[in-house]
Amino acid sequence: MQKYYKQNELNGVDTWFAFEREKKCFNWAGSITTPSKDLKKRICDMYSINYNKVQVIPNLLDTNHFSPKDMEDNQDFTILHVGRFERAKGVETLIKSFITLSKKFNNLKLINVGTLRGPSFNKCMDLLKKNKLDQKVIFTGFVDYNDLPEFYAKSDIVVVPSEIYESFSYTVAQGMACGKPVIASEIGGISETTNYGNAGLLFEPGNVDQLNGKIEMLYANTDIREEFGRKARKYIVDYCSIESLKAKYFKFYQSILN
Repeated sequence: MQKYYKQNELNGVDTWFAFEREKKCFNWAGSITTPSKDLKKRICDMYSINYNKVQVIPNLLDTNHFSPKDMEDNQDFTILHVGRFERAKGVETLIKSFITLSKKFNNLKLINVGTLRGPSFNKCMDLLKKNKLDQKVIFTGFVDYNDLPEFYAKSDIVVVPSEIYESFSYTVAQGMACGKPVIASEIGGISETTNYGNAGLLFEPGNVDQLNGKIEMLYANTDIREEFGRKARKYIVDYCSIESLKAKYFKFYQSILN
């Protein structure tokens, strides 16, 4: 298995203690929910939990706040990344892909929304400057929740290249809810959020060539982009909107009280 954290990044982390503490919490709990089937399987297998004790209920997403909006005509093809700018989030893979594709297509632009963390920023900036592409990449830093839909609206596609386990990706769900085609790592519960690749495109974590191919396909075909955007919006509204999940949450909490 690929190691996503280096030893110096794990200093001070006592994994044995964390495991025992989590195991006690799971055993004490009368009922458990997870946002994905993948996480349910993992914790049931790891902590020897009865599968019937765990219910899968996706995280809620406000699909009225995150919804399709008209995009201004722009000559650039804009790729959006939302999340912490750090190695575990796959940003180095994304930057390498952007550099490769920019040599073929001169109208690519990359927007990174999120906090800069760790040494990856300097490493990526060195690569961009070396290839004279630093002016085509924007780093916004932290963006308030209320302003996020504006950035999705300005993008042509959303890329979520995580290389660390995620039980549920809000970025994937937000991008899909905004009617954008999303390319995401096939890791953890992300596959479920994209309806196993039927409402979003998946690639192997860290595989620059695969990511290149997915981006290039969407770049070259407006019809495919629009089709994935429509499918993405519909699936997320059905999958994790407040309207679609409120009855499920109510039923779950009612069962606990009874």
